[in-house]
Amino acid sequence: MKKLGRDKEATERLTNLFACGGLQLEEDIKIDYFAISLPNFLLFNDDLAERNVIQCHYLRGVAQLGLGNTKEALEHFKKVLKLDINHIEAQNILTKIEV
Repeated sequence: MKKLGRDKEATERLTNLFACGGLQLEEDIKIDYFAISLPNFLLFNDDLAERNVIQCHYLRGVAQLGLGNTKEALEHFKKVLKLDINHIEAQNILTKIEV
């Protein structure tokens, strides 16, 4: 949107993304037994609460980066990697930011 000159809309959406990530951090995560990803969860014994925290910090980092708040974005991406060192997207973004 920014490349299209729609700065106000881009800022609004990124701000909403950041806020949604914060709200989702407070959610009580439970297994949805009808979810199509349930077999993966059972197979790999994943921690849903931790996975939620990782995803929320990633989204908040993306939002902060889009808003131009690099320092805040870095903090969120580092939290992601502290919980999941193999998070490829966070790794890629960090290498681009820290260069």
